[in-house]
Amino acid sequence: MKLREVNPDFVFWGTLWGLSEIFVWKLLGLLHVSMKAPVMAAVALFFLAASSEGKPMKALYTSVVAISIKVFAGVYFFCSVWAVLSLAISWEIFRPFAVRSGRFSPVLYALSAPLGMLFFILYRNPEPLAIITYAGINGAVAFLLSIPAVYLGFRAGKRVNLSPMTVGTVYVIAVVTVVIYGWVLKG
Repeated sequence: MKLREVNPDFVFWGTLWGLSEIFVWKLLGLLHVSMKAPVMAAVALFFLAASSEGKPMKALYTSVVAISIKVFAGVYFFCSVWAVLSLAISWEIFRPFAVRSGRFSPVLYALSAPLGMLFFILYRNPEPLAIITYAGINGAVAFLLSIPAVYLGFRAGKRVNLSPMTVGTVYVIAVVTVVIYGWVLKG
């Protein structure tokens, strides 16, 4: 796939994903939600579904944009970057099966959530109990939350068609916003 054939909408969806990683996580913390990871996985799969169009590597492109937004906000933790990348990698693992099935299957794509959570916990804490509780229990909740998120993400992705100039403007505004948030307000 040549670069000029790539739809720049992945930058738009990746920007929104990066912003949601920062602000939805903060909101869930303020609301004292104990299982933040499944909610964040469903949010991530919404943006991956919106940006991917079933094409190879679009999930990874989108995740790089989301990571860049988080880095500009001052979120430098490797586990935070790995959480985003692990979901994109697991999406790319399931994408060929979903595309070959010949019909849209949010359930097949939603399996990316528990697999991504498994990749994440294997890096962070590879003990058997941690794997069972995090990838098993949280992964099951993430799977159930991700089914409607994937469906809605695909629908949103088909409805939004932006010009490259608009996409670039959204990205620049987001970067300025998170730089102010990350470096000025957080101190």
